[in-house]
Amino acid sequence: MFNNSTQAKAGAGNFGACCKSSCSRLLVCMFCILSFTSCESNKPPTPLTIVVGSWYGFYPLYYAIEQGLDHKHQLRLKILEPSNIFNLRRSYLRDEVDAAATSMLEFSNANILSNQALSPVIITDFSAGGDVIVAHKSLKNADALRGKRIAVPSQGIGSYFMSLTFEDSDPFKYFTQIIIPETECEQAFQHEQIDACVTYPPLSTHLLANDNLHLVTSSEAFPNQIFDLLWAKPHVGADTKAKLVNMWLEAIDVIKKDPENFYQFVAAIANVPKETVSEAMDGIILVDSDINRRLHKDGMALSASLVNACKVAKHDKCETFKTLFNEVYAGSKQVSQ
Repeated sequence: MFNNSTQAKAGAGNFGACCKSSCSRLLVCMFCILSFTSCESNKPPTPLTIVVGSWYGFYPLYYAIEQGLDHKHQLRLKILEPSNIFNLRRSYLRDEVDAAATSMLEFSNANILSNQALSPVIITDFSAGGDVIVAHKSLKNADALRGKRIAVPSQGIGSYFMSLTFEDSDPFKYFTQIIIPETECEQAFQHEQIDACVTYPPLSTHLLANDNLHLVTSSEAFPNQIFDLLWAKPHVGADTKAKLVNMWLEAIDVIKKDPENFYQFVAAIANVPKETVSEAMDGIILVDSDINRRLHKDGMALSASLVNACKVAKHDKCETFKTLFNEVYAGSKQVSQ
């Protein structure tokens, strides 16, 4: 009996020791997991300098900072907004700049000028009526523009828009290009210096108030073919790019819930009336989560548009863009088969 009792006590003691040991190991594991999670959440945000073109469609990046979304996604954004295209290029060529938000045409320019393999992060918006051709009412349609004097800014998306209109990567052989800022089109019409003007709201609204002018065509005729994008330099890692995508999409979701607040925010930065901002934004579609998911079926088409824009810019090796969106919109690989 003594032996049995002793064995029972010894067994109980061993069982208790095992329990204590297992519990200790479990507690240590839990502590490690909690510590790791805490360390991950407390990691300093990744600093990211982004240069943007001077266009309201990129202002969701400012709004993301205002709403604290950059820090929420473990980023610390710094936005640079140069005053003209030449300063924009000087900025994105600097080593200190990590990414940029530009038109598709300028993205092709950046690849050539930087001599780097720049990668798309996300398409930010599509032009859906935001780019227009305003002309004398005697010019009934796009075919009537042939041989006419058309104000098309140099170094801009207007050239690509005209290539779509004339279905040719060299549209300038069909008309005489008048290089003036869009802001001078009204005066040029008055002095009979131009027959048509490539422009955008709200400038187009002022032009169309003239009873002698009308809208010939707009980017609405070319759905999903004119877009802006956020792109990154090679040193920006996949994890950072993913955070940037998620931050952008959340910013657009916030904007959709209260667009008027966003318009007021942009108006305060740009020092313009809120109505001017809302009118300009009416012509574009900001890419939200739903649209971004649908783009996974359109990677090849998006790449094809980028190839065309590159050809309009008269660059060599434009065919290298043929599969550029396959990594960003991976579903395009399956669709193309």
